[in-house]
Amino acid sequence: MRINEGLSILEQYPLHVPDEFIPISNAYRRICSKNIICPADFPQWPISAMDGYAIKITDSNTYNVTGMVNAGDNPSLELKQGDAIRINTGGVVPNGANAVIKVEDVHIEDNKIILQKIPKEGENIIQVGENVKKGTVVIQKGQIIDAPEISTLKSLGYFSVPVKSFPTVAVLNTGDELVDTPPVPRGKVIESNSIMLINQIKNSFSRPLHLGNVQDNKDEILKKIKEGIHISDVLLIVGGTSMGTKDFVPSILDSMGKRIFKGLDISPGKPIGCWKIGDTMVFSMPGYPVACYLTFRYIVRKYLLHCLGTRKFDIQFPQVQAILDEDISSKKGKMQFIRVKILETGDMLVARTISKYGSSNLMSLTIADGILVVPEDTTFLPKGKKVTVDLIRV
Repeated sequence: MRINEGLSILEQYPLHVPDEFIPISNAYRRICSKNIICPADFPQWPISAMDGYAIKITDSNTYNVTGMVNAGDNPSLELKQGDAIRINTGGVVPNGANAVIKVEDVHIEDNKIILQKIPKEGENIIQVGENVKKGTVVIQKGQIIDAPEISTLKSLGYFSVPVKSFPTVAVLNTGDELVDTPPVPRGKVIESNSIMLINQIKNSFSRPLHLGNVQDNKDEILKKIKEGIHISDVLLIVGGTSMGTKDFVPSILDSMGKRIFKGLDISPGKPIGCWKIGDTMVFSMPGYPVACYLTFRYIVRKYLLHCLGTRKFDIQFPQVQAILDEDISSKKGKMQFIRVKILETGDMLVARTISKYGSSNLMSLTIADGILVVPEDTTFLPKGKKVTVDLIRV
């Protein structure tokens, strides 16, 4: 099955992720769950865009200065024809004024100003509703709330915001070979996939939960899976997913729920599978670290963000354009995830493949700057071709 087909099928099994209202101070990098509407025209009164003098334009270029308005004042001054009122940036424009002339465009003599240029009507005045009109959608449903959005919301008087709650994503590791800490006996390895997945889960607007390690024992795996599906929205089972004599996970999951798919035409990461058990979506993840990382990045993460209602372009990874410095051959019918290093050569970015590291070597992801995704029907990319690379770090 191709990856896009698998993702399309997954979209038919959305998680129920409730909304919640949270203080705006806690809303950074949360997903807005409803359109947020501007409650009033903004600004609510005309304000000066410059330090200068508020005037009512006449044929004369000389005006008497009769008052002063600072930002934050509530002026009761009524501007008369032929008069000017000194005003600072952000100050409310007095009634009767139809322009603000900048300080640097006037000559001052005693209590008079002489205009060096005649302003246009409305010049340097931010009119009522010019920034945002009442009823405008200022934050869209599915939009990631970042620093500018938080500032905008607060400026409009919002102190709480509706967001999607965090789905709980549990991680269960399987394998007789796993240990948590040194010393490492011969034949064993330190388990490191869970900490990688936990941070990927956090970066996917979800709450991680580590269920620990379990040996390759059917009864113990079944027990842990039953525990996991009762306390999580999504369960990730790492290892035991392929064709080995102790790869029990797929058969156990088949006995418990509905298989969505098993195996995708991707490399690395082909063994990934998905089942629905009750209300929980269960993914069997490859045990090799690189394959585990990539299948979460390109499948599980996309599924989670789809369930959270995130806008399509927010799901995309930051990308750069780079020139290949070598030919790349790829197997037809299988999407390839190729780790690349990005090099600066003059004013160009060059992508160089990291080919000597297999999918078991996590160090390759530390060395790599990005992932070059080669589509299923592409079998050859020539040296010098401009390609798009998904960045690992930003």
